[in-house]
Amino acid sequence: MNANPRPADAMQASFAPLTTERLDALLAVEQAAYSHPWTRGNFIDALAAGYQAQLLVAGGQILGYFVAMPGVQEAHLLNITVAPAFQRQGWAHVMLDALALWARGQGAQWLWLEVRASNTRARQVYEAHGYQQVGLRKRYYPAPAGQREDAVVMSLRPHPGAPASPLGKGASGGELSRVMLAIEVVTGCRALDLRAPLAPAPATAAVRDLVRSAGVAGPGPDHFVSPDIETTTALVLSGQVAAAADAAAL
Repeated sequence: MNANPRPADAMQASFAPLTTERLDALLAVEQAAYSHPWTRGNFIDALAAGYQAQLLVAGGQILGYFVAMPGVQEAHLLNITVAPAFQRQGWAHVMLDALALWARGQGAQWLWLEVRASNTRARQVYEAHGYQQVGLRKRYYPAPAGQREDAVVMSLRPHPGAPASPLGKGASGGELSRVMLAIEVVTGCRALDLRAPLAPAPATAAVRDLVRSAGVAGPGPDHFVSPDIETTTALVLSGQVAAAADAAAL
């Protein structure tokens, strides 16, 4: 039996709302990822408060998740985690792009987060997405041996100079659900390309060809995927994705 997980970029990834039924699986990831993980109570409180909590899953496995708290024209990222087995594969970037789209849908003008001062890799990822350090919270995080660690406070304006463009009434419906569908389309098309020379079904191939013709590239060098998601969201909202699949299935 192979104990190593299948490479995540060879699987079709999708977002799913966090529910209490999936907490056990999530907590196993949380505890493997951190020396001072969130507790079950932390996640239950977040769900009870109505925070945005999304899982990124593929092949029955949790690749990662994020929890964000909406505010008045702002949102606060409370937890973003990539499962240790799937780190350094670009999934943090996918989740941060999804977070930015959700925040825009909420009319948020600013996104905020804290990160451990020692977590250089995470800070680099955030900076690559445009987050900037705006402050420092002294002794914010627990650390080994009863010590405390500073938190770097970072912020991002999702769309500088752009008016709020609400996508819907939350993650459960409206246009935001179509954004999540667009993310699934982007990752699904990537998975199809990685499975070559296996041929997809005609309807699936038609959707992939539509997405590629719109300028969404396949596997290749690392790049920001938010433009790809924006392009694919427009295709979903316009009905072109459904039309392409329906036409090929006739």
